[in-house]
Amino acid sequence: MSKRVMHKPLVARLRLSVLLLLISVVLPLSCACQQASGKEDALVLNAIPLPTGLTYVSREITMEAGTFSVLVRPYGGSRADEQILVLSVGEDSLDTLLALSAPSGKVAGGGLPELMLDGKRILVKEVDWSPKVADFRERLQYDILDVESGEKLRVTPDNLTETDLWLCKGGPPCLWSDRHGLAMLIPEKKVRTVHLWQGTDSLTEVGAVEGVLGIGQGFVDGRLTAILVTLDGNAIAYDYRLGQLSKAPSLAPIARRLAETLGQPEKWPLSFALSKDFAGYKESVGKKNMFTIVPLHRPARSFERVDTFQRRPDGTQRSQKEVDALVEDRTPFAEEGSGLPADVISWGSVLIPIDGERLGILDLVYCRLILIEDN
Repeated sequence: MSKRVMHKPLVARLRLSVLLLLISVVLPLSCACQQASGKEDALVLNAIPLPTGLTYVSREITMEAGTFSVLVRPYGGSRADEQILVLSVGEDSLDTLLALSAPSGKVAGGGLPELMLDGKRILVKEVDWSPKVADFRERLQYDILDVESGEKLRVTPDNLTETDLWLCKGGPPCLWSDRHGLAMLIPEKKVRTVHLWQGTDSLTEVGAVEGVLGIGQGFVDGRLTAILVTLDGNAIAYDYRLGQLSKAPSLAPIARRLAETLGQPEKWPLSFALSKDFAGYKESVGKKNMFTIVPLHRPARSFERVDTFQRRPDGTQRSQKEVDALVEDRTPFAEEGSGLPADVISWGSVLIPIDGERLGILDLVYCRLILIEDN
C-alpha cells in the first residue's frame, strides 16, 4: 500500500494560508469584540442646559413622567421673586410647561411644595419649627392648593401622632391620590421594615414590608410612585389604584441588580432613584460625596460631587475673595458648567427619575440636567 507524501513547499504554503486567514478574519473579529465591550461599559451622558437667567434653589417633585420641577429666582432677584418651574424633558432639550409664583420659598397661599399633583394642584406642607414642638409628627400640616383660585383644602389626618415614630424632621416620604388620600411610607428606627399608613381624615396602617434595602422613587405606568427594594432583590411599588404596596415586575431586574451591588449597607433607610435600566444612589467614600449609577447590564460607575465653591473645574483652589463673591452671586457657575464634560457634577446635584427608562442628575449649581440613558 503506497503512502502519500506531502512536499515541503506545499506544507509551507498551507501554513502561510492558515496564518493569513487568522490575521485577516479572527484578529479583526477579536478587536471588534473588544471595541463593542468597551462601548457597552460606557454610560450615555447627555448634558442639557437649564433655562438661563435664573438661580436654581431646589428641586421639587412632579408626578408625570418626562417632567421635573425646580424652585428658581431671577438673577439679582429676592425670595419674593421665586417661582416654581415645571419642565418637560425631550431628547436633548427642555421646555417650560408651567411657572407658578412662590414668594418666600413657599407657593402662593403658603406652604412648602411637597408634590406637584398636576398642572392645577400642589400638595403643600407647613412646618412648625418652634422648639416647643418636640414630636416631628406634630409639626406638619398638609394642604392641597389650587394654583388658579388660590384655595387650599386641608388634608392633614387627625391622628399623625398615632403612626410609627418618624425618623425625618420633614416627615416620611408621602404620596397622594384622590381615591385613597395621603399615603405615608414610614421606616422603623432600628429594623429594616417600612409601614404604609393611608387615609384622608385619619390614617390606618394598611401594609408593611420587612427586609427592606431602602425607599426610592420611580415611574410605574407613567406616574411617579414610591419603590421599596428588598434585601433579596424584589421591587415593591405603591399602587395608586389599589391603595397598597404591590410587586412591580417591570422593575424586578434592576431591583435585583441593586440589591446584589449593595448587599446590606449600614445606611438606613437608603434612598435612590430607579428606572427599568438604571438605579442611582448617594454615598460617601472617605471624604468624597458620590453618586453611584448601577446599570442593569454594565458595571456600576460613581461620580464625585465636586465642592464648586472651594475649587474651580480644573481642580485649582479658589481665593477667599472669589468664594465670598460666589456666595453672594452664583451666576458665574452657569458659564463654568456650560463648557464642562457631562461627568463633572457639583455638590448641589440631585438624582431624579425622568421616566421609565431614564435617570437624570439635576445640577442646580452648574445649571444643567445630565441625562443618563442606555446605548
